[in-house]
Amino acid sequence: LITFFINGASEIPLEFNHWFYYLLFQYEYQEIDINGVKKMEVKNIKLVGFSTVARFHWESDCYRSMISQFFIYPEYQRSGHGQNLLSLVIENESIKNECRDVSTEDPSEDYIYLRDVVLLKLFCPYFVEKYHSIKKKLSDKSSSKEINRLS
Repeated sequence: LITFFINGASEIPLEFNHWFYYLLFQYEYQEIDINGVKKMEVKNIKLVGFSTVARFHWESDCYRSMISQFFIYPEYQRSGHGQNLLSLVIENESIKNECRDVSTEDPSEDYIYLRDVVLLKLFCPYFVEKYHSIKKKLSDKSSSKEINRLS
């Protein structure tokens, strides 16, 4: 099906064991009444998008990941699903595993923009924390210099 939506895409043979698949589903629920007790039941499950990732060994204890395909079905685009899926892929590949690099094979301009937004959201809290730590250290040093200068 991916070859229909993406120009130049090819199918991935299932016998390759270094490919990993990320699937994003949307669940629709309905409320049902069973003997006066209301419960939520899954009414429908829809595939929203998917991503394929190849892992290549880099050294003996780590590897590099390459996002080969990343696709959100057109009716679900521009709803935040791409950010959710890409965040999951990057976090899972880079944080939970021994991965040194997560790259993308032949990214489109829209994908590059999406990746930049996701990376900023993922790493911005780290940089904000470092900024405040450095700012506090600088202000502590300057206040101690002011005290030394006044005495």
